[in-house]
Amino acid sequence: MFSQLVTLDQRLSSQWALCASPTSPYGVLRPVMKLLEFSGHGVPWIAIPLLLFVTSDDNYVLQYNVNLLCAMLFDLAVVGIVKGIVRRPRPVCNVDDMFLTVAVDNFSFPSGHCTRAGMVAWMYIITFDPGWIPYMAAVSWSLCIALSRVVLGRHHFTDIVCGLFIGYLQALIVCYFWLNIEMCQNIKQFLLFKSITTEL
Repeated sequence: MFSQLVTLDQRLSSQWALCASPTSPYGVLRPVMKLLEFSGHGVPWIAIPLLLFVTSDDNYVLQYNVNLLCAMLFDLAVVGIVKGIVRRPRPVCNVDDMFLTVAVDNFSFPSGHCTRAGMVAWMYIITFDPGWIPYMAAVSWSLCIALSRVVLGRHHFTDIVCGLFIGYLQALIVCYFWLNIEMCQNIKQFLLFKSITTEL
């Protein structure tokens, strides 16, 4: 039964890999899918909050970015551990041209882009309680990220479904242990003081 489900997952994922290469049926849309891929990549989601952490004097911006950075590190740890344990190969149609990858990225389950997108979207929804338009925009973005992973031939369907679910659970955990403003200020002061004393 399990073997049949895996085979079905692989076959459906292969059929949906419409932008897996420039010569695929919808290869002309590959740049759009790659742009979506970059929007869910870990580099901008770590670099931008880190920059705001260093440069911003607003306490609420500081608080959100410290928690977001903690969430990103948590996500990297969870995905790295699970990928290292499961070690599922990527679909055979995948073209190995992803931006800034490490050894564990050779494995497919779960999709790190989906865990990250799902976590970011639900963190935003939980912490800001937005109206229905921003709510739908956040959910739509995370679903578009997930769909692009299959369309690019990067992942199987089960990789993205489980990735989104893991991201949702991560968001609940991060929001449960949400750091207050005072704690975030202490973290910034400690890190900046440490960096200054190291330079001296």
